[in-house]
Amino acid sequence: MLICEQSGALSQIPEIKHGFFKRHGGVSAGLYSSLNCGFGSHDDRNCVEQNRERVSHWLNIKPQNLHTLMQVHGNNVHVVNQGAEALSKDGDGLVTASAGIAVGVLTADCVPVLFADPYACVVGVAHAGWQGALHGVVGAVVDSMICKGASRENIVASLGPAIAQASYQVKEDFITKIRRHCTFDIDQFIVFKNDEIYFDLPKFVVSQCYRAGIQEVDNLAIDTYTSDQEYFSYRRSCHNGESDYGRQISVIMIES
Repeated sequence: MLICEQSGALSQIPEIKHGFFKRHGGVSAGLYSSLNCGFGSHDDRNCVEQNRERVSHWLNIKPQNLHTLMQVHGNNVHVVNQGAEALSKDGDGLVTASAGIAVGVLTADCVPVLFADPYACVVGVAHAGWQGALHGVVGAVVDSMICKGASRENIVASLGPAIAQASYQVKEDFITKIRRHCTFDIDQFIVFKNDEIYFDLPKFVVSQCYRAGIQEVDNLAIDTYTSDQEYFSYRRSCHNGESDYGRQISVIMIES
């Protein structure tokens, strides 16, 4: 059975269907057990396709109407219109104003962000790792939604399961890189414990939402790293010496 978390804020919007899916209810095995929806993994492609079909069935749409991208930790955003073929483009954001079209983001520690304007009926998703967030993927999705008729003050954003600060130890060169490219003070996102440094990626993404003019931001605050039975985690797989990892999917759509 598919299991997903939902945002209290997005659940208030009757025309919107969404879910931050856990790793349960799929057909993949081993490291990918069981709802791995990422073609970028080394999982059997047929298993990934079946998993995505199950998500599509939950959404009550055809599998070809569930769209994701080849994510590259950047800020490119693509608009999906009715009748669009499956996307094979690089990018980290999707937007649609078409009913019956689901846009999704694949993550395994990065922050999945779902957006909706309940009045204009425009939705979007962002894959916000630290690089994408730093280079403005959140603002780029908001700008693209506005081009489709959304209003900045009406957009609701929700952050799904991602690596928490307590699990995200970084090095000094990481902080130096962030400071070099960030236009505002990042000390609020950093905790020093003895000689260790921890970065708060979800809080950093929340700040990007506010800087983009979004007034309502919902953060589920679920740590993918420590929730090994519930979510895939790239960092956990590295620490465990595993050869690969699965990706969970987060989706949003305007119902027909």
